[in-house]
Amino acid sequence: GSKPMEVYVSAVASPTKFWVQLIGPQSKKLDSMVQEMTSYYSSAENRAKHVLTAPYVGQIVAAVFKFDEKWYRAEIVDIMPNQYNPKEQVIDLYFVDYGDSEYISPADICELRTDFLTLRFQAVECFLANVKSTIQTEPITWPKSSIAKFEELTEVAHWRKLIARVVTYKERPRATTAVSAAAKEGTPLPGVELFDPADNSELNIADLMITQGFALPLDDSYP
Repeated sequence: GSKPMEVYVSAVASPTKFWVQLIGPQSKKLDSMVQEMTSYYSSAENRAKHVLTAPYVGQIVAAVFKFDEKWYRAEIVDIMPNQYNPKEQVIDLYFVDYGDSEYISPADICELRTDFLTLRFQAVECFLANVKSTIQTEPITWPKSSIAKFEELTEVAHWRKLIARVVTYKERPRATTAVSAAAKEGTPLPGVELFDPADNSELNIADLMITQGFALPLDDSYP
């Protein structure tokens, strides 16, 4: 297989849909970019220079993430009327460096200063290889308990260093709205084995999911 990479799991929808960031020089660049974006967009005067006047699907913008009040790069996935006030819009955003999706008011979004586009997008969508859901009839629909266990084992968004090896690929489902450049280009999705390098013995996260009853092996030849 491929050479092992050090990654963080930055966002999780399920074990068959999660996002990693590669650890390396890019991580440092991303941290300093987020810091710079946050100090820049925290100024009302600067926000006024970058008012989002005519948002469009596919636009890359700057948005404040309500959990930490920092500013990040995001892609507009959808624009909808606000159900409580139809005169207002709500914007479905995909955070291109982390993988999170959020509904955000246009007031909390600004146009992106063009120099903030130079760093490539950091979130890489993956699936956990060799496993399927314990819901027999729906192998990619996961019980909440399994998703929670996967989040716990990967310590999602806590910047826990894991080892990832790409062992397989699958075709991307054709999205109705293409989120992210990768989806538009139809690049295949990597299936990874994840290892927690804790206590000098590599723990295989898929094995842990299976042995603890939170996942099933993908096929019967599983050891």
